Amino acid sequence: MPKISVVTPCYNAERFLGALIESVLCQEFTDWEYVIVDDGSTDGSRSLAESYAARDARIYVIAQPNGGVAKARNMGFKSLKNVSDYVYFLDADDVIDPQLFQVVIRYLDIHPEVGMVHTGHHVIGNDGELLPIQYEHVMGLPRLGIMNGRVCEIPTSQKNTTIEAILGNAGIIPSISVFRRDIYEQTPGFDEKFGQPYEDSDIFLHMAIRSEIHYLPDKLVLYRRHSSQNTASNLDEERFNYLEGQRAKLITKWMGLRGLAPEQQLRLDEALFNYQTIIVAYHGFSQAAKLWKAQRFLKAFHFWGGGIRRFLRYYCRPRRNTMS
Repeated sequence: MPKISVVTPCYNAERFLGALIESVLCQEFTDWEYVIVDDGSTDGSRSLAESYAARDARIYVIAQPNGGVAKARNMGFKSLKNVSDYVYFLDADDVIDPQLFQVVIRYLDIHPEVGMVHTGHHVIGNDGELLPIQYEHVMGLPRLGIMNGRVCEIPTSQKNTTIEAILGNAGIIPSISVFRRDIYEQTPGFDEKFGQPYEDSDIFLHMAIRSEIHYLPDKLVLYRRHSSQNTASNLDEERFNYLEGQRAKLITKWMGLRGLAPEQQLRLDEALFNYQTIIVAYHGFSQAAKLWKAQRFLKAFHFWGGGIRRFLRYYCRPRRNTMS
């Protein structure tokens, strides 16, 4: 049985798919299987994937009518031929370092308490050129935690990624994340009705409630930024409002989630409270400072006021002396 199963959802990714498959074939760790799910592509993606499958028995291709990335990931997982230890949902436009499987599998093998690992990454453009990045995390968003009643960025030396960090969208995506399969199988899988991009955060929360999530700073993934992807930068107002709506939808879903074990529910309730109070306040103060600098004073006061209310609500409860 292979040690790791890889699932790639693919929709009209012919331009990038070859580089991705070649990077999987170049892995130093070779005990893997790879399913590529063609999600109703209208270009040559499927035929390209099938040409690789014809040359390597570890690769196989399935096809479905276009149903979206979440449905394609779920279909790929259900179609795996073997029961592996780990599962990796790898997007069709990214590229992986030859040592990725080896490094992540070694870490997960010796840390059974960890259900998911996410790694560092480089950012590349359409033609594979390296692009500058401000932070260590996708979209430039840091992992946030709470230390002694204060919000702080979790240092890269600290492995544990908190539930609060995931709620705050800590710049994690499937291509930099490898799941322990028996933990993933306890989750409902990717929510096909949720919509991008927060169906990713949703599954990460399911993993975090059931196990530890650790960060490895090794830059083992080349994450591609291009104009056709949903996470593209320079968002217009309509796209920004959509993302904020999706974030609110995620919080609402998890506030109403039922069926967790008591200890899981306790962890979730604490994380939701911390996120909705001090972490949202932190973001509000940051936004207010930007608005003040732009001389949008009334809007800045609005964010300051909201932040202060949430900050005071957090301090109605006893402070915690450890990173949450």
